[in-house]
Amino acid sequence: MSQPAQSFPAFDEWEKMSESEQDALLDRMETTKERGSTIKRVVMVLLSVAVYAATCVMVLTLRP
Repeated sequence: MSQPAQSFPAFDEWEKMSESEQDALLDRMETTKERGSTIKRVVMVLLSVAVYAATCVMVLTLRP
């Protein structure tokens, strides 16, 4: 089960955090964002390959 998306804390909470805690939070949020983008790209590539393969199969089977 995936973890819920990290949200940016309220300004008061942000001010109370140390600089290293702030950096760690920003790093986690950026990593999560990058991972989501990578997964979307992989899914799009796989769908494109599937459509291309299906088109090739249809063309080959419809040839006289």
